[in-house]
Amino acid sequence: MRISLVAYLAGVFLALFMAEDGLSDKQNEVERLIVEYSNNERVAEPLVLDEMVSIVARRWSEEMARRNAISHDGFPEKREAKFKFLFPEYNCIFAQAENVGVINVKKETSASDAAHGMVNAWMNSPPHKKNIMLPSHKKIGVGAFFKDDKMYATQLWYQAIAC
Repeated sequence: MRISLVAYLAGVFLALFMAEDGLSDKQNEVERLIVEYSNNERVAEPLVLDEMVSIVARRWSEEMARRNAISHDGFPEKREAKFKFLFPEYNCIFAQAENVGVINVKKETSASDAAHGMVNAWMNSPPHKKNIMLPSHKKIGVGAFFKDDKMYATQLWYQAIAC
């Protein structure tokens, strides 16, 4: 069977990109579960996960871990700029809101427990809860990053706009 050059190069790019992110199965599972558990809290229609926006959210979580501090520095400009840099063909997004957080975890903490811990922390904070519950928030990117005994996480809501 022949594989087209484009498909082959796309596969190589994704493999390199994912390897660069160092994404673990646990990290992927935590991100998926954060969306699931956030949707369990919502009365509005479920949030739709966007993998491209998740890459931006993941990079922000990694940056916060590097700084050893949570922050909304540069929101929304830096997140929108990162998205446009990584995905120039999709340069028409508008970031609506962002939740960031950090919780203590142990190596043996399950993905489910880590995701529950993060969503529970956000739900116990009125501004973060509002972001999760807001019906106008429909599309989301989620990024988690583990460092030492902490998990840093970012939820990033956006909408596509006409260019």
